[in-house]
Amino acid sequence: MTNSILIVEDSLSLRSSYETFFKRAGFQVYTAENGMQGLASMRENQPQIVLLDLMMPDVHGLTVLKQAKAEPLLAGIPIVILTALVADLERDECLRAGAVSYIEKDSLDLAQLLTEVQRIIQASATSAAPVIPATN
Repeated sequence: MTNSILIVEDSLSLRSSYETFFKRAGFQVYTAENGMQGLASMRENQPQIVLLDLMMPDVHGLTVLKQAKAEPLLAGIPIVILTALVADLERDECLRAGAVSYIEKDSLDLAQLLTEVQRIIQASATSAAPVIPATN
């Protein structure tokens, strides 16, 4: 089975870069340019994992995260926060709200991101228990 990922990112250049990278890594890739599209794509496509930007023009990523975790259909989908915002308070709030990882874009290495995504997918596939959040 092909792994599937949803990338919710308002920056076209970043969204395209992530999309190309994950397609080359063998993923089925879905993209959304804002939070509302992201939620709609989660409902429609049921990806194995979501990469979610925090700072978006329509709906803040934390709001999207909380809404996804409140919906039974979406609650089990692991969500990784990608952000340019470096704030411990925000990171802690995202992890408490159900994010499985919080990754700063400035220090982002795509190979490390791929490893983290694969780890999370594997953990969620082999365990009925929630994935333990990473604190990157």
